[in-house]
Amino acid sequence: MRKLWEIINIPRSIPALLMYRHLSCQNEIREDLLRNGGNGSWWNLHRELLRSTVARKIFYYRTNQHAPVLTKLSKILYRPFESMEIDADSIGGGMQVFHGYSTIVFARSIGKNFTVYQQVTIGRGKKLTEMISRLSETMSRFMQVPSLLEALRLARMLQLAQVLW
Repeated sequence: MRKLWEIINIPRSIPALLMYRHLSCQNEIREDLLRNGGNGSWWNLHRELLRSTVARKIFYYRTNQHAPVLTKLSKILYRPFESMEIDADSIGGGMQVFHGYSTIVFARSIGKNFTVYQQVTIGRGKKLTEMISRLSETMSRFMQVPSLLEALRLARMLQLAQVLW
């Protein structure tokens, strides 16, 4: 019965399989599949996309850098894993995630064979880092305020930062 379900769903995987076959990130995706117990074939990718939301998230991270339009199409056919965030300039092949719930990975670069478990946060997001630096600049100016009017303006900025945060 499972085999029939996999065969019926092959058309759903066509955009993902085309990306796998033709994008330059094919080696990293193959290494991910091999590290997670597969054999790196197109059938292995199809089964992982069908069964594992975490595998989808890793696949979308890899392909979005090279083919964002096809990645969006694949996300319509295979719903992405929303409880996991990956934002890195580069992650080497062989990424393995166990139970990716509430897992956040923000980094400039991560090497090969990276493993992460559930509810782990690595790094801070770019937006959060920018917001913290702006907030610290505002706080340092607030400490050296020459007038009451300037103090009120800075206090209003802090309230807005709190709402955005």
